[in-house]
Formats: sequence, structure tokens, C-alpha cells
Amino acid sequence: MSTTFSTPYRRILVAVDGSEPSLWAAQLASRLRGGFIEDLEDASHSWFKEFIGSISSPNHPDELHVYHGVARSIRRLAEAGRSVIVGRGGVFITEGLPGGLHIRLVAPLRFRILQMAQRLGGSIREAAEIVDETDRNRCAFYHRYWPKKTVDSDTFTVTLNTAELSEQQMVGCLLPLVCPRHTNNV
Repeated sequence: MSTTFSTPYRRILVAVDGSEPSLWAAQLASRLRGGFIEDLEDASHSWFKEFIGSISSPNHPDELHVYHGVARSIRRLAEAGRSVIVGRGGVFITEGLPGGLHIRLVAPLRFRILQMAQRLGGSIREAAEIVDETDRNRCAFYHRYWPKKTVDSDTFTVTLNTAELSEQQMVGCLLPLVCPRHTNNV
């Protein structure tokens, strides 16, 4: 059965606070026959290293220049509609465009650490360090590209706690928002 966007929501943007959106977001995109973009902000970069690198190697564009190109591409995809875009930058990149369903995924720190340890097969201590680094990188990403913006609950249409909901339940929560005919059919 083909699903189309039959509500004002033409695209879905997902912000992630330490949870793993890939599987369920891909499942949602597949159910909606939409596109899927993931993980733009998780790389750790030092602005100072980028600055020095751009001076010492003028043939290589700096991170800001590259990201602006990525942001333009994301905005064009969002304007085209029928897309699922994963990454916090999407909520600000598409600000002002009508038809976006902005979803925030959250989970308690302890859950995120245990999830990371399980995913990596490593220790709790190693997982905690990775989660902490990811959180710091996420904060730096916001500050680098949107220094005057804050990530507040009113920035999003809906917030889901991934510690309390399965992937199938999350998809089930969102499909009726995008496709009303799925209200009891998930």
C-alpha cells in the first residue's frame, strides 16, 4: 500500500538527544516513501583547527563553507517534501518552511550509556565517555551554527522518550500525524 503525505506535514525532521534514530527513522521513511538524511552534526571538530587548516590550505574549504552547502541541500530537500531528515540542524535549517513535523528524541542519560555500551560491546565507562563526547559535540554544533538559538520544547511538534517506546511504537505514534488513515492501522 502506497502512503502519501495527506496532511500539512510534508517532511519530518528528527532531533536526537543521544538516542539511535537510524532504524526507526529509516522504517518511517520507508513507510512514507520518503527520503532519509542522517547524522550531520556528530563529527567532532575544533573551530580553531578548522581556522588554522583553512589558512594553511587555501585549496580546501573550511567546515563552515562546507556546512552551508549541506544546509542548502537539506533545505532544498525539505522544500521538495516527502523526506525524513535526521539531525538537529534540520530544525533550524528549515525554520520558517511550512509543513514540517519536528520530532525530538530524548532518553535518560543512564539509558543512553547502557544503549551505547551494548551497541559497542564495551564497558560502561567507555560508553559514558562516548555519550559525554557526543553531547559536547552536539552542544558545540548548535553553538557554532546557531549561537543565538536555543533548543526548547516549543521548537518541536512532538517529543518521544526512546527509553519508554519501542521503534514500532514511535513509528506508530507518528504515522497518524502524517497520514491520518493510519490512525488504527499501525
